[in-house]
Amino acid sequence: MKRSILSKWLTFKAGGCFCNGFSKKGIGPLKTSTALGHVWGTLSMVSICKGLIASFVIPFVLLASPYTNCREGKLSAYYVLDPQLCKTITPEYWQSYDDK
Repeated sequence: MKRSILSKWLTFKAGGCFCNGFSKKGIGPLKTSTALGHVWGTLSMVSICKGLIASFVIPFVLLASPYTNCREGKLSAYYVLDPQLCKTITPEYWQSYDDK
């Protein structure tokens, strides 16, 4: 029995299938893992863990560190343990990234 295009379209829109049962199976997971997939998964998890540590743990460690920056204008790029050490810095002997 031949079905009309309208009945096929209505069957498709209603969730049925007129394609010999292919869409009912779907795409399933692989039954066995491959060596490349195992390596890729391991590297992905390692990089995600490193990224999370770099994003969330390290900033809190730096906040808790005893270093403070020098409050003076041209020495603001320098961080020291004791603010009194800012008086001993001679910037002309140090190379700065922003040439201060």
